[in-house]
Amino acid sequence: MTKYGQTWCGKEWLKVLDKNDFGLRLTRGRIYALNGAVDSLNIRGNRITAEVKGGRKAPYNIKIDVSTLREGQRLTLIEIIKNNPDLLSKILNKEFPAELNTLALKHNIHLFPKTSNDFSMSCNCPDWKTPCKHQAAVIYVLANKLDENPFMLFDLHNLDIIKQLTSNIAQREDVGQIMKLGILLTEPNAKAKPIPLLTEIESIDLSIIPQLGDKIVSLLRPDPLFCNYDFKEILLQVYQKGLLETGNNAITELSTLNPLIRYNKIKINLNYWLEFVNIELYNEGRNDDIVFLNLKDFIKHLVLLEDKHLEKCSIEIIFLRKVRLFCMELLTKSAILPQVIDLEENSYIIRWIPACNEKIVNEIAISLKDLCPDNFITVRARNPINGGDLEFSNPFNHLCSLFLGYYIQQRASAIPDMNMSSTISQFFFTPKHAFFNKFENKEIPIEIGQWLSIFNLSKNNYAPVIMVTEHPDGFEISVLVQSKSDKTNLPIELAQFLTAPQFKNESIELLNDLELIKQYFEELEIIISSHGKKNIILSNVSFTAVITTIIPLINLLGVTILLPKQLKTIVKPQLSLSIKSQAGYNIGQSLLGLDTVLNYNWQISIGDETINPQQFYNLVDGLSGLVKINDQYVLIDQGDINAMFENLDTNKVLTNNDLFKIALSEQYDGKRVKLEPQVVSMLHDLMKVDKIDLPGKLKAILRPYQIKGFEWLVKNAQLGLGSIIADDMGLGKTIQVISALLHFKHQNLLEHKKALIIVPTSLLTNWEKEIERFAPSLSVHVFHGQDRSFNFENKDVVITSFGMVRNEVKLEQTKWYAIVVDEAQNIKNNNTTQTKAIKKIKADVKIAMTGTPVENRLSEYWSIFDFINKGYLGSYKYFSTEFARPIHDSHNEEKIDIFKKITAPFIMRRLKSDKNVISDLPEKIESNQYSNLTTEQAALYQKMVNETIQQIETTKGIERKGLVLKLLTTLKQIGNHPYQYLKQGELKPEASGKLQLLLNILDNIDDNNEKTIIFTQYKEMGKLLQQFIQQHQGENPLFLHGGTTRKERDEMVDLFQNSKSHKVFILSLKAGGNGLNLTKATNVIHYDLWWNPAVENQATDRAYRIGQKSNVMVYRLINKGTIEEKIDEMHTNKKELANLTVASGETWIGDLSTQELELLIRLEADQE
Repeated sequence: MTKYGQTWCGKEWLKVLDKNDFGLRLTRGRIYALNGAVDSLNIRGNRITAEVKGGRKAPYNIKIDVSTLREGQRLTLIEIIKNNPDLLSKILNKEFPAELNTLALKHNIHLFPKTSNDFSMSCNCPDWKTPCKHQAAVIYVLANKLDENPFMLFDLHNLDIIKQLTSNIAQREDVGQIMKLGILLTEPNAKAKPIPLLTEIESIDLSIIPQLGDKIVSLLRPDPLFCNYDFKEILLQVYQKGLLETGNNAITELSTLNPLIRYNKIKINLNYWLEFVNIELYNEGRNDDIVFLNLKDFIKHLVLLEDKHLEKCSIEIIFLRKVRLFCMELLTKSAILPQVIDLEENSYIIRWIPACNEKIVNEIAISLKDLCPDNFITVRARNPINGGDLEFSNPFNHLCSLFLGYYIQQRASAIPDMNMSSTISQFFFTPKHAFFNKFENKEIPIEIGQWLSIFNLSKNNYAPVIMVTEHPDGFEISVLVQSKSDKTNLPIELAQFLTAPQFKNESIELLNDLELIKQYFEELEIIISSHGKKNIILSNVSFTAVITTIIPLINLLGVTILLPKQLKTIVKPQLSLSIKSQAGYNIGQSLLGLDTVLNYNWQISIGDETINPQQFYNLVDGLSGLVKINDQYVLIDQGDINAMFENLDTNKVLTNNDLFKIALSEQYDGKRVKLEPQVVSMLHDLMKVDKIDLPGKLKAILRPYQIKGFEWLVKNAQLGLGSIIADDMGLGKTIQVISALLHFKHQNLLEHKKALIIVPTSLLTNWEKEIERFAPSLSVHVFHGQDRSFNFENKDVVITSFGMVRNEVKLEQTKWYAIVVDEAQNIKNNNTTQTKAIKKIKADVKIAMTGTPVENRLSEYWSIFDFINKGYLGSYKYFSTEFARPIHDSHNEEKIDIFKKITAPFIMRRLKSDKNVISDLPEKIESNQYSNLTTEQAALYQKMVNETIQQIETTKGIERKGLVLKLLTTLKQIGNHPYQYLKQGELKPEASGKLQLLLNILDNIDDNNEKTIIFTQYKEMGKLLQQFIQQHQGENPLFLHGGTTRKERDEMVDLFQNSKSHKVFILSLKAGGNGLNLTKATNVIHYDLWWNPAVENQATDRAYRIGQKSNVMVYRLINKGTIEEKIDEMHTNKKELANLTVASGETWIGDLSTQELELLIRLEADQE
């Protein structure tokens, strides 16, 4: 039941009725009020109007005018408040102290009516007495409103007390006051900011944001005026609720290219109420292709945007991705604040923004704000003029609010018994505006703003500074004042500030701040009441609560705390490790016995010093709180110490992997580990790569960096460590691995156990050819195809495909000396049958090869690590929590450093841009890539050879030459893809070995975010390649051919050179061979060969010419066992082609005898 006059203010208001009860009118009026008879209550200035339901059908009309203060009384009241700092602070903090009324009465100022004569009241009921029961009902309801908002009394006197007291304070974009929309918005700014770099955005470490827990909510007062239930508890539940990403967790990939990669421009549209409308994605300069996304889908696409995609995205998308991750970190750390915005016409909205009162949050927010691109978030004006779009003067805050509002709504909706339909819950937890235009609710936004006013502290021009100094009895606490605008001046004492005339206006703000701080630090009353003339003295025991609880809270309000040097880093005892080597033991050539060679002891660290547990226990026995030990303050909590010793008793035994990681990172469980010098020396000797002679039968000259790679592979094999060789494409990973395999053979390590090489089907031929070329003494068995044989006793190396491993149990049952997995990204998913099958195979040495960047795929690399060194990085769940998410989501520098240290022995990655590598490289690196014809291709190829040879035998002259040249074209087309020749059938990549090889190469190039030119002789094949690549990668490649207009050609060149989203350019050899400058391409692929080196080189030079800053990889795709391979060998060996000139092309083949021709075109064995 509603009660009236619950506060002193409400009681004082009702005193006017005490002397005016005529025939139980007041009792009846109270009953009317309790029964809700008062309706349509409205207050304008000092006039109150209402309707009261009575005994008749129509309600009674009530009008009450309250006597107001005279202008002189108002000015006197303002002076009374300003001259009383304590009173001023309370009023500015929306407290209405009773002593104000007492002081006002002393000056003959009556804030409350003395008698009913101070009211001018009327009612259209027949009762002639004043007040009648209907008027009394209204007065009771007003008492209830004064209980809720006592400042309404000043409104009745036409006095805006807060405005009068803060008339010199400008409004800013703060949290705890109601912001006017006009302050947030501005006209579009034509002057663009400098475009930030990807590295500037991505390098910001979000993990350093501290965990605030319930600190933000604890700063708010309980039982706020704007609702009749404990909203603070509801808010706390929302802060604590686990973060939900509804629908996102189930999505692992998109069926098409992520639109955030496809489009290079973005526009976020809001309506006038600052509500999200949609997001537009488009490409600059094009209005015919626009995608509209809702916020949920946009966030889904951001979630699926991996680090490896970023270089393909616009800087706006990269920035928005970082903002989302920033917001996720804020939510996880409870570092967010609600802010009320006045949208005009009694409409308001709450947006959630970063808690910039916290120092680190503010520093990160400033860094991101400075990098925030311009002109991509717009607000539609209420009365549009010439389009009428507006922008935010600080768009960063509202970008954050879009993400925070989305996730806050999810959090709140997931709380059991949360009434999301209630006015307050909707206002706080849904990003929608609300109207507060009725008498009973119009004060709600103001009351919320007052409730949040605690977060205004750090925004004033002069700020209080809490200074702590050491004192003989403990610690002394005083208050200083610091200028925010001129921090070069030293803070001054509070007493001096309050008495200086030049600070008269600023002292109001400062006292307001101190009164707010006093809510959490009650002892400040001594300083405030004495106007800074008295300080606080606390003992060490009493100060413990201040340093551990109070100071972190008020620091969160933005209050500067000056501490003595010894208190700036309060030490907490922590578990630590000390590692030393066993006397007389040596690690030798393996890490398998590391746990027997090294001794570790659990220690207790106190700052930089470590002592054994028993010494520590003796040292702190009986101590509690803040204790000074060896000139540093140590926080002793017996509960924490007991828990630490319990943990010490149950600590796990460290394994080889544990010890190796600890030794490499010099950390354990986030704590520093002490390594004895002999351990450091031992590990250095262990990991040092000594010079190892290259195998004598190696038929290759290795570059210096390749020799280092070979030595590293052999060294790791000797230590029993797996290896990931992740050099850039084109740096020769294959030759380094082949050299290591040849070394193993020379050491007789392949005599009883063989080496197994697992590759994509499209690379089987490549590996066979490379070994044959560089290490012919290595005997090779290709285990593949329907007629595969498992008899390889006399072989050194077995090459097989991923598919064979998946389906052939014999490979798992065989014991191998070495396993090499090429394109190891194929085992990135630990749950696939293929990955599981490969990991079941036992081997002494495991090598993974990949050309994709390690740092962009941590979640994928766990599975590869699990293959080369089982269990080294823990379970996937552990790795994801410990490394992948902190590094990917937060760019956690500490985790990045540890990850690099513990994985360094296992990963070797050199880039083409590395100084010590690029000097060894030629400007163009050419590589023949071999593929096998598929069964369909081989059958069609042989059929056409047989039929044409028969025809040729019976023809002569020009007709014969024409048949030969037609056959050459046919064989090339079949080798490209059967569909090119047949013009019918299924359009599938699996039908062509060369096409599968091409797609595999493009995947690797795409992973490294490089651009590619593909040359083909045939327009129809170019169109097929366009289609296949689009289906495979989601990108529609550019295609320049003889039918392309000059304008279209120029547009294509511009897109390829300047657009991040156009990575592949297909050119017909003749159309693309002249007059083009495509220096953004670092890869050239000749899909079908012209058989004329000069023509090929001329085409390649489209990428390698003046302006090219990178080395260019040239891939020549050749079908093994076909005319393509034989003619290429003839080029290479210069056999029978001495007469070949630039102009001769392929015509010489028509002059060959039938026997010579048949040898040249016949299909050799080993095709599918």
